[in-house]
Amino acid sequence: MEGRAFLQVVALSLLLALTLSAQGNPVHISYRQPQDGRRIADIVELPSYPKEKGGALIFHKGYTVFYSSRYGVPLWVAWEVNSERVKAAEGRFGYGFFPDPALPDSLQANQKDYNRTGYDKGHMCPANDNTGSAELMRECHYASNLAPQRKELNRSGGTWFNVEQECTKFVKREGKKLYVICGPIIEHSTLSARQRLKGKSAYIPKHFFKVIMCEDAGVRYGMGLVFNQWNNMVAKSIREVEAMVGFNFFMNLPAREQDKFERSVGDNALFRGIKRNARIE
Repeated sequence: MEGRAFLQVVALSLLLALTLSAQGNPVHISYRQPQDGRRIADIVELPSYPKEKGGALIFHKGYTVFYSSRYGVPLWVAWEVNSERVKAAEGRFGYGFFPDPALPDSLQANQKDYNRTGYDKGHMCPANDNTGSAELMRECHYASNLAPQRKELNRSGGTWFNVEQECTKFVKREGKKLYVICGPIIEHSTLSARQRLKGKSAYIPKHFFKVIMCEDAGVRYGMGLVFNQWNNMVAKSIREVEAMVGFNFFMNLPAREQDKFERSVGDNALFRGIKRNARIE
């Protein structure tokens, strides 16, 4: 059985490498296992990824990340939120932050890079979406899942924090799935020292994006959000966010299906709750 499993992983790795090669993407692939046992083509939340030298597409159990060694931050992190993931079994306390084992340590920001900078180590995929197991909780504390965020945005009462809470509460209450993609918005092709932590480490974004898709009674609803470091947030359609960041979100869905929920901000219980409780402009 172990030999068969090894061969399956090798075969899947080769298939993924061939797929990416056909797309002409010079990225490094770290393929540990299919996320939640799914095939690549079945990962609903998977976005497109940039043609970036030094980029790394990493499939962890709890999320998929496209990490940029050039900027020292993820360009996007994508995951599915479901009832199993958010059950209150594993607490976040006692976890530090760890280098992502799929990447060389030298390509990642470390805890000292954040010290006395005025920026938090901001989770993209949040801890409260990963209480289902110790493995999920540890993964979400990898450096590849972090970007510099001001405490006003990241901590209790901040708009980023509030949206995370609204999403988790909705899944716990309604038992429905959410598909989420978020990351920093890269606004500079070249960086000065003042745009990096300690002048040399991770890129300090001015803005972040988050897109959410909810399936409810056979209907898909979508919402895009753009945040700045000063705790302001605006709602946009997913298409508007795509135009800002250059990624095709939910790329595994047919274009006609994407059109149904990406062209306007959806109206369902979750998105009404975000508008009401998350201090949206």
